[in-house]
Amino acid sequence: MGLLKHENKSLNKDVEIEVKNKISRKDIVGDPSEVTFFVTVRVDNHTRNKLNSLKECLGLQSASDIVSNLVDQQLGHMDNAERVRYERILNSYEQRDMITRSIK
Repeated sequence: MGLLKHENKSLNKDVEIEVKNKISRKDIVGDPSEVTFFVTVRVDNHTRNKLNSLKECLGLQSASDIVSNLVDQQLGHMDNAERVRYERILNSYEQRDMITRSIK
C-alpha cells in the first residue's frame, strides 16, 4: 500500500533522467583476450609454508608473485626446444581458459 500512496497526484510521464556516470560492458567484463581469474593450486602444508615465508621475506603481495618469479627463473634455464614446447603448452591452456571464461 505504501507504494500506491503519492503526495504528487500527477502521474506525468515527462520525467527527465540525468545519468551521472556511464560505464561500458568493457569496463565490467574487461578485454576477452586477457582472461585472469583466481584458481587453487594444491600443495602440501610444507610447500605452502615455504611459499608464505618467501613472500614475507621478499615483501611480495601474494604467493602468486612467488610462483610467477620461480617459473620465470626456470624458464631462464630452458634451452630453445624446451622453451618452444613450453610456449605451445601454455598457449593451449590460455586458450582453454578463454573458452571456459566466455561460456560462463
